[in-house]
Amino acid sequence: MAAKADVVVENVAPGTAARLGVGWDDLHPLNPRLMYCAISGFGQTGPYSSRPALDILVQAMSALMSVGGDPEGPPMKAGAPLGDVISGMMASYAILGALYAVQRNGEGRYIDVSMQASLLAALGPRMSQALHDGVAARRLGNENPMRVPSPSDLRLRH
Repeated sequence: MAAKADVVVENVAPGTAARLGVGWDDLHPLNPRLMYCAISGFGQTGPYSSRPALDILVQAMSALMSVGGDPEGPPMKAGAPLGDVISGMMASYAILGALYAVQRNGEGRYIDVSMQASLLAALGPRMSQALHDGVAARRLGNENPMRVPSPSDLRLRH
């Protein structure tokens, strides 16, 4: 099947697909135009790659929880499984870009998507501001100083 496929997406612990004989090194020789996307909690390599990843853990380790919740309260996880959702979105963007590239050069791609890196990217402006100012982003409840109107600006009229 991989010999004719455009894309393979796997979401198993790093190294598992290779042990099962369906990793990039196994499938790419069968189909040089193949897009192979591996999604994991912390990436395929690095110090945390072998750690299990649940959405709540990835939200905490990406700093997403540090900006969520009431300003006077503790960090809170987002209600939705954002690590799962946003890493899937990032994977789809990367796959679409790779599919465009393969039309031009005929070369397949190996794509490594980390849930943690995806959430860091989603923090975008908040993370950039904290890094620039050297001050940790604070919890703002459901406020967003970069969006107008913000929920506190909206008033119900009867």
